[in-house]
Amino acid sequence: MYAISNEYMSDRDFEQYYSDLKELFATEGWKQLVADAEDEFAIYNSVDLIPANQSLEYNRGYIKALTWLMDRPVSLELEAKQRATKTV
Repeated sequence: MYAISNEYMSDRDFEQYYSDLKELFATEGWKQLVADAEDEFAIYNSVDLIPANQSLEYNRGYIKALTWLMDRPVSLELEAKQRATKTV
């Protein structure tokens, strides 16, 4: 899984980053992007549907990228909680 660590951001920078992404996640555009990613995930997650000229590794990479995108709100919340426990 891809990991983006913001542990070296200042608390103030992280708060702005967190706020900006929370605002993004609440938009209709984000919801549509995630719905499209879920549709793509369903297509690329089946070995039976891989055309003969596409490699399995390509599909795996694509699935990882889609998963990262769809899980970003959850991973952001986890990171915020981890930062909060470190500062307490």
